[in-house]
Amino acid sequence: MIKADHQPLTGPDFRNIPSYNICTADLPSVSRMMPSGAAWVPLSAPIRNVAFSRFTTHFIHAWHRLGKTHRKTMMNADTRHDEKTFLRGFDDPAAVARYTEGPPRFVPGLDALHRMTGLLLAEHAPREAAVLVLGAGGGSELKAMAEAQPGWRFVGVDPAGEMLRLAERVLGPLMERVTLVQGYIDDAPDGPFDAATCLLTLHFLDAAERTRTVGEIHRRLRPRSPFVAAHASFPQGLGERDVWLDRYAAYPIAMGAEPADVEKARAAVAGSLKSFSPEEDEAILRDAGFSDAALFYAAFTFRGWIGHA
Repeated sequence: MIKADHQPLTGPDFRNIPSYNICTADLPSVSRMMPSGAAWVPLSAPIRNVAFSRFTTHFIHAWHRLGKTHRKTMMNADTRHDEKTFLRGFDDPAAVARYTEGPPRFVPGLDALHRMTGLLLAEHAPREAAVLVLGAGGGSELKAMAEAQPGWRFVGVDPAGEMLRLAERVLGPLMERVTLVQGYIDDAPDGPFDAATCLLTLHFLDAAERTRTVGEIHRRLRPRSPFVAAHASFPQGLGERDVWLDRYAAYPIAMGAEPADVEKARAAVAGSLKSFSPEEDEAILRDAGFSDAALFYAAFTFRGWIGHA
């Protein structure tokens, strides 16, 4: 049952609340019930299962991490109907359980990226930091940071219920310091937070919505708090894009992925990503308020930046 008496969490109070998950069988119904588009329910409540193929989940799943405004403006009525059908097809918990096998094969140095993210945040975040993690489904970056920083508490935001269930399983006892919210950036608590991350998500947003989303993250941070973003970002010039997509596909094959699965993933990425050059991406981060954004990670088609509010 949805807990309808939830009040928006502001300031440091959210650090002291127990770990909750957000779940509903129909995402639009949540928006109708709560002004923020989110509702809080106990973890024991049923969550709609969300799953997809073994190797493309983390790309398609990112689409459902995006801001609601962007998604609504992109889709006409027929497309919105197709999206509901698509969401209802994410009903295989076994496929979600295999999700953790996919990203490490497609994203070079993913474990190192998680480790570097924690180190960069720790340069300025206090020992008892409150950290916002946008695109938290699966729980891998949450686990890496929670293990490295026993005093940090986290709010992880993601619209996919079954992926949040996976995060809960991955985190295990670390869930004592994690609050999971099913929703989008507009559903995240106002904070203020001491640090934030957004990994493998922003590459599905166009420039305007990406700037708005990063700006909403910036608004939720304390002054000078660190923010780490990492996503697909590679040269977009004539002939360059295909070369880099070929390199993107070559890596998982070298890591043991099935070529047929990789080809499907490459096609999905080529058709769905709102990718920009690293220079354009850095400019977007700066325009959203992170004026000191600096590159720290580069791995084939992926880049990562650190900036401060």
